[in-house]
Amino acid sequence: MPAPGPDDGASSRPTDLARPAAQDVPVVTASESSSSRSIRVSLDRLERLQNLIGEAVIHQSRLTQLCEEAHELDSVFGASLAEFFEENSRSVRDLQDEIQAVRMVPVDSIFSRLRRVVRDYSVESNKEIKLQIEGGDTELDKTVTDQLHGPLIHLIRNAMDHGIENETERRLAGKDTRGTIWLRAFHRGGHVIIEVQDDGKGMDIEKIRAKGLQLGLFEKGEDPSDHQLLQLVFQPGFTTTEAVTGISGRGVGMDTVKRDIEALLGSIDIFSWPGSGTRLRLRLPLTLAIIDGMIVRVGSSYFILPLLAVVEAFRPKAADVRQMKRDNQLVEIRGEFLPLVRLHEKLGIDGDFSDPTDAVVLVLQHVDSKHCLMVDEIIDQRPVVIKNMEDNFVQVPGMTGASIMGDGKVSFILDVAAIAA
Repeated sequence: MPAPGPDDGASSRPTDLARPAAQDVPVVTASESSSSRSIRVSLDRLERLQNLIGEAVIHQSRLTQLCEEAHELDSVFGASLAEFFEENSRSVRDLQDEIQAVRMVPVDSIFSRLRRVVRDYSVESNKEIKLQIEGGDTELDKTVTDQLHGPLIHLIRNAMDHGIENETERRLAGKDTRGTIWLRAFHRGGHVIIEVQDDGKGMDIEKIRAKGLQLGLFEKGEDPSDHQLLQLVFQPGFTTTEAVTGISGRGVGMDTVKRDIEALLGSIDIFSWPGSGTRLRLRLPLTLAIIDGMIVRVGSSYFILPLLAVVEAFRPKAADVRQMKRDNQLVEIRGEFLPLVRLHEKLGIDGDFSDPTDAVVLVLQHVDSKHCLMVDEIIDQRPVVIKNMEDNFVQVPGMTGASIMGDGKVSFILDVAAIAA
């Protein structure tokens, strides 16, 4: 089984950041240190400030188009306007960064609350379990941390109830009779990774295979990989446990956890080693407000990709494209073969090109995997304001949100993980 720490070598140590809330300061003398000066600001007020910044970013998109039009009418005036626009853009970005910094809180604000959950369960179940927290000083947007508590409690309870063995089973397996759950956080590639890992019995792949076949989640004769089988636990109502417990029921509800994480524009993955334990990995954005996006076109439709997910863009040669079974294709990039996804086929819309050698191919990275995405054209790169899909919109697979462009039209933000699936 891999070492408990994050595989990218990120430093993380147990940290206790519990501290009293900042108090209002009615009077501050000149002799006081500036670091001690603080006031309380409600999260609602920060939300309103964040929304105002979002509106400014949308207006900037429109100003970009006006600058281009002005340059066509008068190159000298257009150049002066573009210079002013660049200075204004820097000011807006600086203001955006400052407001975002104020919204950031350490994840230990939710991690530390889970200690009692583990302690109470240990007493109730007669299992001795230790919760090991690492990277508690890693920071996330307050809006994200507020919505993480429920999913993390669910994962912790599943690990305690269905992952960690009882004392007799652990002794027979040659393990320490005290089980351990690691709760860790670290930064990777502009995202925050949160992992819940236990040193329990792991998941029974053959039971999952049998249950998946019984439920018709794959056809008889298909041979899904172990990792593909593990993803079945995120299917609604899926469980291999027959006994009901008061802590986590029969282990169902992982589909709800997945849905909650995706609502945060994040993703969840699972890894398990028989006899050694299971690891759930959550990948979350630092903020839910504004992201750097790449705008692409397919046919007459425009979409936005998180720029952090884009590794490179190119137009492949015919020799780089390999035909596989079931109309699947691979694209060779410096000796590495990556699966090709045609965005127009994935979304069921019309595109300009069917041959990847005529189109633009983007290399996208999600967690530790890469794939190629075929689009008709790259339009631009710019900050975009994320707008949630409201309840009256039909949920479209592959979309995580929307943004308003400079011309007032709506473009959808693509879910890199769902597009690759």
